[in-house]
Amino acid sequence: MTFTVSKDGYVRCTYAALQSAGLTHRICGLDEDPPRARSGGVFSTEITGYTEWVDSVRSIVTLGWDWQMNAVDGAVTLRRIGEPRSNVMFVDINGADIGPAKNLASLAALVDAFDWQSEVRRSIDARYG
Repeated sequence: MTFTVSKDGYVRCTYAALQSAGLTHRICGLDEDPPRARSGGVFSTEITGYTEWVDSVRSIVTLGWDWQMNAVDGAVTLRRIGEPRSNVMFVDINGADIGPAKNLASLAALVDAFDWQSEVRRSIDARYG
């Protein structure tokens, strides 16, 4: 498993290398945006936040994203909103960058493929409980 820190600030690795290294939760929090007024004096509220993770091997990869809390039929869920932010640039089997668009899509797929919601919920509950 190879992580290469480049002069441009990116950590270059394959998708498989990061996937096998795993991610460790570092921090999360709630956004403090005020409620937004809608027509008729009704206020819209939503709970949103952010989370940041690092690779489980050397803690040089950072991967963060925003999330939104949803309540449907009495169940509370978290879902990623927006694109992830990271210092990772995935490379192909030849070591060439896969490019910004494909990189963002790959990071989003990585985030959406693991159960980050449980850890974020535990952290939010412990901090704001």
